[in-house]
Amino acid sequence: MSELKRIAIVGGGISGLTAAYKLLRQAHSQNLEIKIDLFEKKELGGVFKTIEDSENECRIECGPDSFFTKTPEVLELSKELEIDSQIIATNSKKRKSLVAKDDRLIPLPDGFVMIAPSNIDSFMQSELMSEAGKARALEEQNIAPRTDLSEETVAQFVERRFGKEMLDKIIQPMVGGIYTGDVNKLSAEACLPEFVLMERTKGSIITALAESQNTGKEADTKGARYSAFYSFEKGMSFLIDTLRQKIVEMNGPTFNLHEVVLSMKKMPGGKWSLVTQNQNSVAYDAVILALPASSLAEVMTEVDSTIAKNASQIYCASSCVVNLIFDKSDIDKSKLDGFGFVVPEESRRALIACSYLSVKYKHRSPEQKVILRAFLGGVHNEDVLKESDEKLTQLALEELEYFLQIKNKPEYTSVSRWQDAMPQYTIGHQERIEAITQRLEDFPGIFITGNFISGVGIPKCVQLASVAAMNVVQFLKVQKTAQVID
Repeated sequence: MSELKRIAIVGGGISGLTAAYKLLRQAHSQNLEIKIDLFEKKELGGVFKTIEDSENECRIECGPDSFFTKTPEVLELSKELEIDSQIIATNSKKRKSLVAKDDRLIPLPDGFVMIAPSNIDSFMQSELMSEAGKARALEEQNIAPRTDLSEETVAQFVERRFGKEMLDKIIQPMVGGIYTGDVNKLSAEACLPEFVLMERTKGSIITALAESQNTGKEADTKGARYSAFYSFEKGMSFLIDTLRQKIVEMNGPTFNLHEVVLSMKKMPGGKWSLVTQNQNSVAYDAVILALPASSLAEVMTEVDSTIAKNASQIYCASSCVVNLIFDKSDIDKSKLDGFGFVVPEESRRALIACSYLSVKYKHRSPEQKVILRAFLGGVHNEDVLKESDEKLTQLALEELEYFLQIKNKPEYTSVSRWQDAMPQYTIGHQERIEAITQRLEDFPGIFITGNFISGVGIPKCVQLASVAAMNVVQFLKVQKTAQVID
């Protein structure tokens, strides 16, 4: 019988739960006896929250409503969990993104891939930009790559290659909406690494897209690549619920909910203890910190000032989602010809974006109902979260009435606040992560994961958590071997 190894996981979102699940699977295959304690200051699931509104027969998403399959991590995890049969695709008839221009909603050109057009004809026919602005954007093909490899902001990178009008009218609302952030502060290398690489290797992003484009795949030719987005029939919380169920079936971990980890301390024998509200004194062989950057900074303050300092410099934005249910007759159906719209910052509106959940995924509501998800807050308007739920709902409704000309009041509303939930990959982000990673080498037994590292999407969270679990198992195996030799 091998010695029991105790592991703490701090954070019960998708990262923490994935780490726990992967740890249990890998430990079993490696004949390691482990006991996991998972600490979560709120409820399991983090920003995942699906609500069943039985009165309106609607399934509402308060957090993420889908996952991207450009990388396979969530698909592979779903297959392991035996829930891949529950995965559903987006509505193939409405795969379109809209951008607000004054009070009009204009489709993003076909072939627009994040920051650049790959379908020139569609781009030139778009009403989002002036003729001069579109001509300037296409000059990108003749602009030489920058020889200075110092880091640029998203705004600097896009304006240099495509011009200011393209930045203001399309890129800012698209990229800014994803990160609820400021393109004048976000790092191009951290947020748009594939496009920075295109410039450096191909000279032109438009040229690089043209060379790689496969016209036989809609995911490659539609701007938002919505055919690569999926969800679960029962909502995104189904993934969290299944992870928890599988973990319980594997005899672990112990869930310590509403338990705040305050700090960590080194113990004799290379082990670690957690200081919690209940003064936990258990000695852990390894600890996985699946926390927001600000919380990581607090927990690591007494362990290492360099880690704490760099983590504290990773700012996280706050936002809220207001869900509203309307009768379909209250909204002009032509306004719902797509999956939703983003709002440029130059419009000076309170609304960041609106997603049409009941259009995006079938069976989220009855045919005669429409579910809208309004996004407020972000780095430019975080003070709005100080308002009451009633005020936020009223603000969201006023914004939606402006863009959608809604005729009546909603039949249902809910407000979900996500405080410090979206990390901002600002200039110097990669250096901060590298500094944290290097310093962790001096503290064996501590591992980190989470969306503040290198990707805010769910697949990246799953990937990083899986790597953290693998690294813990390898660490424990080395310890076990050393003990045998001793």
